[in-house]
Amino acid sequence: MARRFIRYQKDNAPKDAVVLRVLQRGGRAVGLVREIDFGNEGTPYYPSEEVAMPDAIRLAENRNDSGGPILVEMAEDVEWNPDWGVLEG
Repeated sequence: MARRFIRYQKDNAPKDAVVLRVLQRGGRAVGLVREIDFGNEGTPYYPSEEVAMPDAIRLAENRNDSGGPILVEMAEDVEWNPDWGVLEG
């Protein structure tokens, strides 16, 4: 079964969402976990380093404690690769 992701939109992002930002670097796509908002100031989370997309996806899945959808924020110069999963929205 393919992984499912939802395109990030600031005005309808659910609380406790993991946001995976996808960027283009040197001719390849990389990702970072840009934001995790658990609404709990006692548990700070900071953006990860830019890593290869398979690693970024695993990191986002590992940080997704809420079990909700992983949101994807695409930079303008990168395209979604269907090998990563299904991007909805």
